[in-house]
Amino acid sequence: MEMSIWVPIISTIGGVIVGWLLGFWITLKVEQQKRKQLGKDFKEGVYAELREALPRFVYNYYLLNQALGKTNRNILNWVHSMSSVADGELWKFVEPIEKLLKLSDGQLTALLSQSKDPMPTKSLKKFNLSFLEENLSSFSLLGPHFRRSILGIRTKITWLNEEIDLYYFYYKTTFASGLTQENWLYLDTNMKINYEHIAKLSRKIAEGIKDLILQEETESKNVTR
Repeated sequence: MEMSIWVPIISTIGGVIVGWLLGFWITLKVEQQKRKQLGKDFKEGVYAELREALPRFVYNYYLLNQALGKTNRNILNWVHSMSSVADGELWKFVEPIEKLLKLSDGQLTALLSQSKDPMPTKSLKKFNLSFLEENLSSFSLLGPHFRRSILGIRTKITWLNEEIDLYYFYYKTTFASGLTQENWLYLDTNMKINYEHIAKLSRKIAEGIKDLILQEETESKNVTR
């Protein structure tokens, strides 16, 4: 008799527990799906920003080597190969490079030896991945490999911007009154060193971005199969 009294109570408690567990499981699944979608949206936003930034780093590298008189066929081939991962208005600077690459080695060397550009100070601007910076709270939504790659790119951009700041410090100092010829030559040498550092960092950043873009394209193809 006593057992029959507890049966409905136990049954009710069991139903409550099962209902709570079911509700918790559904809530967990909804949150997981929501987090997955947020991660996908954030990743797509980062990729879009990287695709837009890529030609700027490539152009930076190309422009600085022109200014330093170091442009050669290897550099032109690299610039052209980087443009293969994307297209658009920002890649227009590659069109004349395609014509240059059709020249013979002798013709190209003769032309490049006459085409050294002045230091493009006005074109030297700092870089910022604004979408990524404004959404750093979503960084944990990315996979570990992608996070490491983005952090590496972000760190190199910080170094690059520091080099640009240093360059402008030297550049502005060249206008100081009473500057001796010896000090001017010292500043000019340091500006050229900054240019070399900025060019190397621009290339490394561009290659890091290209690797991520190609990885994303490969993953997208695998998903659709």
